[in-house]
Amino acid sequence: MEIIKAKAKDKNRWNKFVVQSDLGSFLQSWQWGELQKAEGHKIWRLIIIDKNQIVATALLIKHNLPFGRSYLYSPRGPVLGIRNWNLKIGQDLLVEINKTGRQEKAIFLRIDPKEILKPGMKIPKIFQPAGQVQPQNTQILDLADYTPDQLLAQMHPKNRYNIRLANKKGVKIRISSASAADINIFYQLLSETSQRNKIKIFPKKHYQDLLTIASQDSGDSIKLLIAEFKHQPIAAIIVSFFADQACYLHGASSYPHRNLMAPHLLQWAAILEAKRRGCRQYDFWGIAPSGQPRHQWAGVSRFKKGFGGQSITYPGCLDFPFQPFWYRVYQAVNFIKKQIKI
Repeated sequence: MEIIKAKAKDKNRWNKFVVQSDLGSFLQSWQWGELQKAEGHKIWRLIIIDKNQIVATALLIKHNLPFGRSYLYSPRGPVLGIRNWNLKIGQDLLVEINKTGRQEKAIFLRIDPKEILKPGMKIPKIFQPAGQVQPQNTQILDLADYTPDQLLAQMHPKNRYNIRLANKKGVKIRISSASAADINIFYQLLSETSQRNKIKIFPKKHYQDLLTIASQDSGDSIKLLIAEFKHQPIAAIIVSFFADQACYLHGASSYPHRNLMAPHLLQWAAILEAKRRGCRQYDFWGIAPSGQPRHQWAGVSRFKKGFGGQSITYPGCLDFPFQPFWYRVYQAVNFIKKQIKI
């Protein structure tokens, strides 16, 4: 068994492994690494090979901290070939990552496994629970075994009604080619939504890179869908189509046109596009935890759950400290920051 750092020639077999793994995600794709580099992050791609076969991969992204420190983050990773997985592979991977961590003055490794959290599942004691970066709770709609009519039938009646209402009112959906004009349209709608709902957004360059760099050589895997009424853009969403799963990543809408129910029709258009591409699941990418009706995501969670599907929970982020003292300092600073915000 050996661990190598992937090079450009390894791109195709990297993506093939990530696609075929049940734990694979677009956040571990080769293109996502290129996006991170374009946004100024240093990255590493580690491949574990056993008997001439890839058994695990890990995209690592460096995030800088004060005082010359940093941490390494593997979003929805590492990706494991479960049939070939054993404890030694995990130990060897951590040893190799630790070497990189020391070179980069990293305080800890943060992983974000895609494995579904089951009752009684125990987190290894070497890891510290660290909240969430990617959504820990989400709503997954099964597409594989249902026709469009069946998917409509299992929705909440209000969602189904709103989709039909938007159609009746004349809302039209188009899939953008990610032109500069359309990215400007999306960002304008997103800025309006951000101000209205008091949510943080990325700089415009992030969405531009997301729709161009992250989709390179992957069949236009991240798309912008725009809803228009009388040729005027009134809502838009960004959706990832990777492997057998589509993920709703970002959405924006115009408040004055809220009665046209364009967001409902946009989601339905994305679901149909996912079906057309052969996706087996549609991930609504983040809902409020169960039993928290006053959570900040409660409203959007009702909207997402109205399309049907199943709510699932992931373990969330787990930290593996490289430098225990500095990790305790990091935790203390974060705790103080949270108290000040309160």
